[in-house]
Amino acid sequence: MLLIQNRLIPEVARSSRGILIPSFVNKCGSIGMGLIPILLVERNATLSQSTWVMALVKGAALLGVLSGGWLTDRYSIRFVLIFSFLVSGIGMLMVPFVSGIALIALFAILSNFGQSMFPSTAQLMVRKTIPASQRQEAMGWLRTVNNLGSISSYALALLFSGAGSMMLFLYDGLTSIGAAAIADKTIPEAKVSESDRAKIPAGESSRALRVGSTFWAFAGFISCFNFIYELFMTASAAQAQVRLGSAGLVLFSRMMLVNTILCTLLALGASKFFKNPKRVLPIGLLLMISGCALLMKGNSNWYYMAVFIVTLGEISFTSLSSFVLMSLLPKVENSGSIYSVAILMQMVARMGGAGVAFWWIQTPHAALMLAGVAMVAAALGWLGLTRQEAHLLAN
Repeated sequence: MLLIQNRLIPEVARSSRGILIPSFVNKCGSIGMGLIPILLVERNATLSQSTWVMALVKGAALLGVLSGGWLTDRYSIRFVLIFSFLVSGIGMLMVPFVSGIALIALFAILSNFGQSMFPSTAQLMVRKTIPASQRQEAMGWLRTVNNLGSISSYALALLFSGAGSMMLFLYDGLTSIGAAAIADKTIPEAKVSESDRAKIPAGESSRALRVGSTFWAFAGFISCFNFIYELFMTASAAQAQVRLGSAGLVLFSRMMLVNTILCTLLALGASKFFKNPKRVLPIGLLLMISGCALLMKGNSNWYYMAVFIVTLGEISFTSLSSFVLMSLLPKVENSGSIYSVAILMQMVARMGGAGVAFWWIQTPHAALMLAGVAMVAAALGWLGLTRQEAHLLAN
């Protein structure tokens, strides 16, 4: 409700509240996906069945990201967002009421498919409906309300955990339905493709090609960040458990909570303060790596200093990365599909980072290799931004 109080909230927040309010409500209920493994155990699923169900559910997320961008090229963003909320909510409401493993998998896949459509579609809405001068701050607001919603979902999960998983599944589904109802009232009718469908004027094709190539280079740069971030964070959790036992799990859980809270508090300020991507992005990447290197020591005395450094790096990078990527998006007919592929690249990179984390723990010299990868990624990103700096705010 705070977002509706015009006297307390800046103009940029009021102008983007059509997406902020339903986003917050939806995030408050993002509990169900984490409960699917518990439900499978309760329904006596075998190890093989559980593995296949979770693999298919994760795969649905990738398909959902691509579908979100593809649909925004063909329908209004309002329709796509409401559709994603409804699909997610209906799937989650059905999950606890079916008994067969196949039906649980079906509705879990449906729900995760709907949830995964939201990120790229919400960012495309910011690009379409918010003036260019306010987009960076609007992205900061979007990150802030998403983090607030996540914190609320964690708290509510703890509060209602004693009532069993049924209550949490119902809560998740109903909040998604509620987000759809709010979106129906707050999101205006607008099509992303109205401006992007325009043909490129004669003589501008070479410029569009340069901007497009920079977009993909920068998407790869962000993907490198996501790969390294997930790699270090997953490896840090495992290393803490190996070295500190049960105390390591407690420390890592506290670290993640502190990280989420700090990101929530600092995201909006960072979006206003950080303006130079050529300086901020490489520094953010190196800060994140430095903080994660401290986490890998597995020493409890370093954990809270490390999480602060990681958070500074994460905030520094994310305060500009999505905004710059959005600004580099070429004005072509299938811009939504192109943007969703860039988001998909980041998701795959995070999965890859988590997948090789345990190998990193067991290979002493891998840290040198990762440091080299990070430095090369930072250098390529800096060079790309330097060459195309004039086009960053072209959209």
